[in-house]
Amino acid sequence: MTDYPAAANFLRPMPAYPVNVSCEFFKNVPNINEEEKEVVDPKATELTARQKLVFTALRDAANVYFDYDNALGYCMNGDDTEAIGNLAADGWEVLTCNQIPMPDSTGTKSMFIPTTFNYLDWTLKCQHDYGLTPDYHWALREFGGYNVTRDF
Repeated sequence: MTDYPAAANFLRPMPAYPVNVSCEFFKNVPNINEEEKEVVDPKATELTARQKLVFTALRDAANVYFDYDNALGYCMNGDDTEAIGNLAADGWEVLTCNQIPMPDSTGTKSMFIPTTFNYLDWTLKCQHDYGLTPDYHWALREFGGYNVTRDF
């Protein structure tokens, strides 16, 4: 969403092509092939050298988004739980409470924490916060999708 070809400050200050910049941090992390699989002692109290490289690269890659301008000094902003940086989230919430509600759920076979979308709770929140009732079928009516067939 933010992989622009020029430096931008849409959500946070970021360089041009931030995905490429993020990937660069991993170029010195060695790959592990089948023969070299690292055996990790579950009782170990220290990270291996490779694990330290991986976590450092991961921190630096995440900071391309969260702290590229080093304003936080390698600290993540714990208050920015939605990772929206400079963007006012209310505009997006108004859309999701009006024409583009985005119900999402994940199950136990996902890499994400299992969640269940509750239509009543979301509707009540939208009515309370913005006086809006989500139109959960607007996108289907407007753009189609009720009778999707596979013709490819």
